[in-house]
Amino acid sequence: MSRYPWDRQHKVFSDGLRHIQQSPDSETTFQMLAGAYTKPHPSMSQGHDSCGHNFPGGMTAGTSWLFSAQSLLDDMFASHQTFMVAAHVTCCTAVAAADIPFIYKDNLQSLLSFLQASQQAIQGEITDSEGLPIAGSTLRFGSEIEKYNTSATGHFYRVSAEGRFTVTASANGYEDLTRSVEVKAGSMQDVTFKLKRNVDYMPYHNASDMRVLLENITNQDSSIASIYSIGKSVRGSDLNVIQITSSETLQARKPRVAIVGGVHGNEAVSVEIAIAFARYLIRSAAHDINIAQLVKTTDIHILPMVNPDGAAKSTADCKSHIGQVNENGVDLDTNFPGSGPAKEQQPETAAIITWLRDREFNLLLHLRGGANAVSYPYDSSPNGGAGRHITHQSALLKYLSTAYASQPTLKAFWEDNFHCPAPSANGVINGAKMNSHYGSLGDYAYDSTGALPLTVYTGCCFKPEATELAQVWNSHRASLVNILGKIHNGIEITVVDDSNKPISNAIVTINETKMVQKTNEKGVFYAVSQPGIYEVKSEAPGYAPVVKEVEVLLGAHLSLNIVVPRDQILGMNKKTFIAGTVAAAVLLVISTLLLLCCCCYKEKSSSLFKGNGFHSLRTYEDDYSFNSKAALLQNTYKDEEETDSDFDVFDRPKFNGHAYKPIK
Repeated sequence: MSRYPWDRQHKVFSDGLRHIQQSPDSETTFQMLAGAYTKPHPSMSQGHDSCGHNFPGGMTAGTSWLFSAQSLLDDMFASHQTFMVAAHVTCCTAVAAADIPFIYKDNLQSLLSFLQASQQAIQGEITDSEGLPIAGSTLRFGSEIEKYNTSATGHFYRVSAEGRFTVTASANGYEDLTRSVEVKAGSMQDVTFKLKRNVDYMPYHNASDMRVLLENITNQDSSIASIYSIGKSVRGSDLNVIQITSSETLQARKPRVAIVGGVHGNEAVSVEIAIAFARYLIRSAAHDINIAQLVKTTDIHILPMVNPDGAAKSTADCKSHIGQVNENGVDLDTNFPGSGPAKEQQPETAAIITWLRDREFNLLLHLRGGANAVSYPYDSSPNGGAGRHITHQSALLKYLSTAYASQPTLKAFWEDNFHCPAPSANGVINGAKMNSHYGSLGDYAYDSTGALPLTVYTGCCFKPEATELAQVWNSHRASLVNILGKIHNGIEITVVDDSNKPISNAIVTINETKMVQKTNEKGVFYAVSQPGIYEVKSEAPGYAPVVKEVEVLLGAHLSLNIVVPRDQILGMNKKTFIAGTVAAAVLLVISTLLLLCCCCYKEKSSSLFKGNGFHSLRTYEDDYSFNSKAALLQNTYKDEEETDSDFDVFDRPKFNGHAYKPIK
């Protein structure tokens, strides 16, 4: 006969000993499997055996036959949700070797039938609404008391009897989902459960899920969202970025923002806040007019996880530093070029450097964990120790930091976290004063790319409980939206020549902020600024510098066209004209001097032939051996008939085509 659970008895104090009964649905499935084995068997199918037992259909639950407190069958079903059947193939515990081939022959078809029956099942996966598998989710089939656990990837495979069953999928933080599933004889039914997340619950995401997660987020509205990679980690994981902006361009140069999380792999809270913000912007743009306008006028780039290798090693501990560094053991927030000792550049750092330089961001938000604060550059002190170290634009940076920290929801969150108070009254602090260190992302971005960097510490824990993530996110949401709005308070400058042609690489200086930047290929430069009056200077090679005074109002986006005239005189570049004039003057002076020298030389040479012409000529010897007066007298020479062409100031005197040299 074939036996299935349960084998043990359970003591119930109200009515003494009784059998444990599984639900009718699981009982039916066990009977289907046990019957699949017994039916092809020549003796089991008879319901009785040579041992004297009588089991209807050749099968039984264990408690109907024997008692076993700790049987394998019971443990496999109770602990592993495995349907296991025990086939008792002979009455004897030890059989003669000669009998084994006959026993095998009797059971061969039963074994094949059992394997075929195990293919009758329900299989599938449990995911969230974005298609990501939910680890640790469970299934309950019909009236079963027991829950069936899915794999780490959310997959399940459950053998089932024929019929229609009610199947309920569950997971912590998600709403239950119940579906009716029909299983036909000999078939395998595929089914997927997509669970909706509870409003107040946010799960953590694995590094390995990041690409699929971001693709699912962008697919919600591909007209405003896309995904790209900026490079790879040490172990080869992609560093993926979500770009969110409308294709409808209202400005020649939209303000551009970078939001970066997970530089430290153990700070999982920063990763989830970045992901939540990306999801919020894409979903809200469809129905919230303010978010739609923000997406339309801002170029937003979100890099949720810089250090996937470290994140894969992190633990679920509020203050654990495991996973902070990358695969090579390097803290990436100390690996950027700048002050401090030089370090070997990591692939993650190199990817971000190229990204920041190519994209020309106006604002960089570096999300972190472990505190409640917003800090601004510099992060390093000049003397290498702790202490305040500010930039020329500290007023603007503090203005933006305060705009983030002053939102009521964030202030209330900080006040509730009294065990982890903000480092200052308003939560804003200079980076070097809070946590001085060399080679930070913020310092590099400020010094080398022109971006305005802020470091946002999202909460006391590096990795708070998943049940607390929603509260952290809700506390920062308004601040993130507000800071994106603040970067539109600025000056958009377009530099063109007098024919209205854009001038790229023109140098634009805003004197009050010490900001110096170059225009892009469209001749456009954008500067975030707080309300005030500014002097803007534009200059480019071959053009005259232009200085203008502008006023930026609160909440205003000022667009300014600067026409720079060509630096010309008489249609020629001014510098070229001056250089040419100087060169011409020098040549004129040299020519005049040479002419004077020529005239003086001519006058001196003419004196050689005065009188009868013999006085001077007899001091010269002709190349043709005119050595006597008689020979000379055969030629006629008249001094007054000499012309300028007979003399070359760069050569010896010539006389009738013959050159003469002094007699030595």
